[in-house]
Amino acid sequence: MADYGATDRVRSFATVRFVTPARQHHKTTFQIHSGVLAKTLVADGALAPNRYPIVCNALRSRRFLEDNHLRLVEEKTNAGSGLSSDVTFVYAFKAKAKNEERGSSLMAC
Repeated sequence: MADYGATDRVRSFATVRFVTPARQHHKTTFQIHSGVLAKTLVADGALAPNRYPIVCNALRSRRFLEDNHLRLVEEKTNAGSGLSSDVTFVYAFKAKAKNEERGSSLMAC
């Protein structure tokens, strides 16, 4: 039976492990390597081995990009499919809209 929660686990883990620290360190760009992420997920028991297509598709998904306010700048790979352990995804943070900044400052009051 298919595990439809695997993609959500990949997105969630990538957010916690890569996106949040990059944002906290005020980086403008950062990278996620599919093989490193998959290896960590397998070691944690969150993903079955050799599920690189799930990892790659989750990292390029519109949901991952929108939820984290990211822009996918580049995908670097030596394999033709772009669904393997050697894909490096390069992201940039999108600038927040002025109404988002104003709303968050109003919430802080």
